[in-house]
Amino acid sequence: GNVPSPVVTVTRYYTGLGRERGGVRTSIRNNGKEPLTIAYLDIIPWYLRMYLHTLNIVTTDNKQLEPKKMHFSPGVDRTKPYHLELVLTLPPKSTTQISFQLEL
Repeated sequence: GNVPSPVVTVTRYYTGLGRERGGVRTSIRNNGKEPLTIAYLDIIPWYLRMYLHTLNIVTTDNKQLEPKKMHFSPGVDRTKPYHLELVLTLPPKSTTQISFQLEL
């Protein structure tokens, strides 16, 4: 039989390497007819320097999306990874992009 499409799909990819162009972009698609509140968790290894000030969250129509809650814990060299948690409400029938820069 037919397999129904999932309500949420997530794609993640790296956007280059190095100090100037390195980064991560996560695309979250809400295929549902209702807004959807999600928890986004990202653990980044300590050797990839994460720049929180470059965090950008935009929806399909290029509107900035503010997280309902956010928790960030910086990484410590050779000890602890970076930890980013966001609570977001995704608009219906939309794609939300979460991106930030890294240094390798």
